[in-house]
Amino acid sequence: MKYGFIGCGNMGSALASALSKSGNEILLSDHTESKALQLAEKLNCKASQNVDIANECDIIFLAVKPQSLEKTVSEIKSIISDRKPVIVTMAAGVKLKKIESLAGCNLPVIRIMPNTPVAVGRGVVLYCYNNLVDENTLSNFIKDLSFAGAFEKLPESLMDIGCAVSGCGPAYMYMFVDAIANSAEKNGLDREQAVKLAALTMSGAAEMVLQSDKTPEELKIAVCSPGGSTIEGVKVLESESFKKITENAIDAAYNRNVELGK
Repeated sequence: MKYGFIGCGNMGSALASALSKSGNEILLSDHTESKALQLAEKLNCKASQNVDIANECDIIFLAVKPQSLEKTVSEIKSIISDRKPVIVTMAAGVKLKKIESLAGCNLPVIRIMPNTPVAVGRGVVLYCYNNLVDENTLSNFIKDLSFAGAFEKLPESLMDIGCAVSGCGPAYMYMFVDAIANSAEKNGLDREQAVKLAALTMSGAAEMVLQSDKTPEELKIAVCSPGGSTIEGVKVLESESFKKITENAIDAAYNRNVELGK
């Protein structure tokens, strides 16, 4: 497979970095040429132009902002409508049919919603695809990008809520780590160690959820010894409607995703 990235922003760069570990050939382009050149040098691949990527690559990532998508596709429309490479979109709210409409033809399209931890190989990549993507291509695509993290298939109708959880979720996790670290620092730990302890604790707790056959609620109860310190903290979180606030945050992100898709 020859892959092409049109756009070398944070997410495009992170995915290109993960993909580079698979040994496939990669071409990179960006409207800021220096970005593509710097990333190409870092990943030992080739900086290119949009038209060349459209002409040469088997799978093309449109790693541009939603508002730039129409212009970007129009530049390569005649080429991709003829060649019909696999197009990968990661623009929030942009549906599979929209990409086909912009391209002016039916062609294989994969829609992904990655989150920022793909930069360290611990990301979540939600995906769906149209009926022109064959199973062999999809299987190789997921295998080649395995260094980015875990892939989770969703029907397109659930991509908006899925993105509200895994796409937006890291921001909420960072806020929780920061809040824990603030209290730890206030009570004597230095900042660096406080952040490290909070982050490691979150990582370990998340792994417990993934590996245990118990529910998150059951795991919480297992930490809360009667009359102990944990239960006192849990009482505060419950009295301050921690769960409700979190649900409201996810709802707000989901509603915005729906708006972006209109």
